[in-house]
Parts: sequence; structure tokens; C-alpha cells
Amino acid sequence: MKTRISIALILSMLFTATAFASFRDVDSSHQNSEAIDYVESLGIVQGYPDGTFKPDIPINRAEFTKIVIASTYTQSELDSCNTSSFSDVGDGAWFLPYVCLAEQKGIIGGYPDGTFGFANLITFAEASKIITNTLIEPTTEGTDIWYKPYVKKLEDHSAIPTTIENFSHKLTRGEMAEIIWRLMENIRNMETSTYNILDGITTNGTVTHEAAFELDMINYEFSETELVVQQGDTVTVVLNSVVGTHNFTIAGYDVESLTITSGNTTEVTFVATIKGTFEFYCSVDDHRELGMVGNLIVE
Repeated sequence: MKTRISIALILSMLFTATAFASFRDVDSSHQNSEAIDYVESLGIVQGYPDGTFKPDIPINRAEFTKIVIASTYTQSELDSCNTSSFSDVGDGAWFLPYVCLAEQKGIIGGYPDGTFGFANLITFAEASKIITNTLIEPTTEGTDIWYKPYVKKLEDHSAIPTTIENFSHKLTRGEMAEIIWRLMENIRNMETSTYNILDGITTNGTVTHEAAFELDMINYEFSETELVVQQGDTVTVVLNSVVGTHNFTIAGYDVESLTITSGNTTEVTFVATIKGTFEFYCSVDDHRELGMVGNLIVE
């Protein structure tokens, strides 16, 4: 991973104007507020002259390419790079040196019509390649789906904000800060999207990877005490109360079933977004203390 100096260069070019601002358009209710506060506290984020951060504004391909290339290569390298094969990158374009170097290094790709699409808003798939190659490690494109290795690398680092809906999602300033914060601080315990989730949404509008279990509940135990799923799975647990009054709760996930009595059935469904081992238990009275527990293992 790059040093903080490199990250600071990236963000100082991304977020212009007033330094150490108190962003009037970012409060604690914003989903990226903690990440934005973090990068601001390091002095590597600046807002606009009007005191805003504009966290939900997306970034175009030219701007994003400049940010990454200028943080990685020297001015002399930029000065010596002045050609591009893209038909829409002319000799007088301000972003020509950055696109030139990125093209030479295999960091970017163009469109089938031979253009770079400099004004197009950058998609998550496109950004994942640049972010992975600069902030994690150089990675080769996939042979079947070119962006899959890059997205999987970000998934492995729990660095895909859940606001990203699919591979064609336009990356915002807030999401950029979120990814950098998670990578810099090695934050692995936050909810993250995954390749499988994004693939499911992109394919048919629903998550297609599912895991299903059925548990009987008696005083004071579950019929199964270990549930193993893959990160990104949509998990459904059907619960039958055979004897007694019980429910099903997972520590570390916002999951709690209805409380049911003998002879009744309920179920819970959730997406396994966080890797690790999480205790599930019955929260009725002292059932947990009496041993009515098990483990959800997300691999």
C-alpha cells in the first residue's frame, strides 16, 4: 500500500480550496461522515470555498486519472509523456500527460470506439482497477471479467461501501474517502459490499447467492450450533419453536427474529456482509446464559 504522503497528494488534488474546513453539508447522519472526518483530521482533505464538501458528487475519468497519476509519477515523467492513442485526447488537453502515462503503464483502458471518454463519470469497475493498482498492489485484469480481480481485492480489504450498488455505479467523493479510510486504517469490521452482491444486483436485480437453514429450538438449545456461509450470501434461517418461547439473534449483525412460542415458526433473512465468526443466541430471559448459543461463520 502507498504511504500517507501519496494518499495526501491524491486527496489534495481531489478536494480543492479551503483547508481544514468544517463541512456544512456533512453531518453525523451522512453515511461517509466518519471517513470524511478522518481524512480531514489528517489535513489531507479540503472543501470548497463555500464550506461544503459535496460528498455525493461523482468524479469524471479525466479528474480521477489525474489524481492517481500525479500522486505516483514525477513531473519529469509527466513532461516527457505527450501522446495518446485515444481519439478524444488532443494535443492541447490539460489531462494529456496523465492519460498518456496511465495508458503507457496499463492503468487505464479506453472504449471500443477508440475514445477515452474523459468527461464520463468514472464507474466503480473502472475506479476499482485504478484504486487497487495504486493503493493495494499491481493486479492483472481477469481473463473472463476484466474488473473481477480488482473488485475482489477491495472485497478482501472490506473496502467496498454498501452504497455502491453495482459495477457501473458512479463513484462519489464520499465513497472515495470511505475506501481510502478503510484501506489506510485497515478497517475490516465494517459492512462491505462484495463481488457476489454486486454481480447479483447487476445480473437480475436481486442477489443470486443464497444459503438456507432450518433450526429447531427447545429448552435450551438449537438443533444446529454452526452455520457456515460465504461473504455476500443472502442467508435465510427458518426457526421452529418445538418447546418453549424463543427467538434468534446474531451478535455483530442487526438480526433478531420474532419471539415465538411452542409450535410456531418464523424466519430471518439477511446478507452476510462481514467476514468472521459471530455468536447467535436466544435473547429470551436467561436462555443465552443457559447455553442456547451457536456460531455463524462467514468465510
